[in-house]
Amino acid sequence: MKKEDVKRDEMEIVTKTGVKSSDGRIVVPMEYDFVTKVNDNLFAATKGSVNGLCREESRVTYQNKDGFLYDVSFENETLDTEVEFYTKQGKFYYGCRILGAIPCKNDDMLLVLHENYKWSMVLVDYQNQIILDGAYVDVDSIEMDYNNNRFIICLNDHFVITSFKEDCSIANTTTLLDGKPVKLCNNGAVIKKNGKYGFVDYKGNLILTCMYDEVIPRKNTIQTVTNGGVELFTYNGKFLVGGENYDWCQTCYWKGIEFFILGHKDGTYCLWVSDKQLLACEYTSIEMCGEFAIVCKDERCGLRYGLLRYDKESDEMVAVIPKSIPDGNYIKMRFDYTKAATYVMAEEPAFPINRVYRLNLADWQD
Repeated sequence: MKKEDVKRDEMEIVTKTGVKSSDGRIVVPMEYDFVTKVNDNLFAATKGSVNGLCREESRVTYQNKDGFLYDVSFENETLDTEVEFYTKQGKFYYGCRILGAIPCKNDDMLLVLHENYKWSMVLVDYQNQIILDGAYVDVDSIEMDYNNNRFIICLNDHFVITSFKEDCSIANTTTLLDGKPVKLCNNGAVIKKNGKYGFVDYKGNLILTCMYDEVIPRKNTIQTVTNGGVELFTYNGKFLVGGENYDWCQTCYWKGIEFFILGHKDGTYCLWVSDKQLLACEYTSIEMCGEFAIVCKDERCGLRYGLLRYDKESDEMVAVIPKSIPDGNYIKMRFDYTKAATYVMAEEPAFPINRVYRLNLADWQD
């Protein structure tokens, strides 16, 4: 239902869009650039475009049913978009110009951007009426968790977290909290205050105070950055590892399990899984591939490599090659990826040339 621009003989023919019912009745007049079907009885018809426009103060973060996050934002100096609502019974008359709208999970609630660049939550019944919840009209931004019908509503650097039931009635609302939400995740939201970042859960509990340069939510942990130093926390605020002496962190996943490789400023690396340390900071490199890790130690006689595997039952790393680290004599080891399988290439010093082994990781997989 998008418009089509066709140029013939240097003349532009613009095809407008509308909606016609099965019995031939015009539900939405053929005068709009886009028409979005919200549900079987509700349509949002748009004139103009919002592509490429950005305004942080008027933003909705929209997480759809598949878990993907979208930022919908507007620039008030250039925006030329107008939205109208129609049902099969007729047109809604809202009372002011609407610049944007996003349907919520149950399709009976809309997030509406007004001509004054404020957001409101709109509950719709199908008697040609719009019902406004007065507590959430003309707010600065609304962060939306689509899967849980939950919203973080911000006004003047304060916010509340509200969840709705399927019938649009309010399930829970937190007290007014200090700060501004900037990013949603499954366990809560990153918030900002005075240029610093923190974290709050969906019950309104402050998990991390706003003192960090960056807060990065992961699957099971929260990573923070302060003055170049990296730290890891659980979602209940428990400190795991890190500090000013750690300056690098990499996340790896295997069958839903989250691994972290942390780099120390002295050039060593350690390995964590969720809230448990698997390998201490005594390796000069750690490279993960699924449940396998190639580790390297810098001994007096040179570099020594080994291959470890994560044992899920014992919740620890076990040696595959060699049986103990660093007793082996491998001088180089790397992962070799092919279309058929993943191998490890191990190089062993021998005279007159080095001996190279190519070993299939499937031989050690569960």
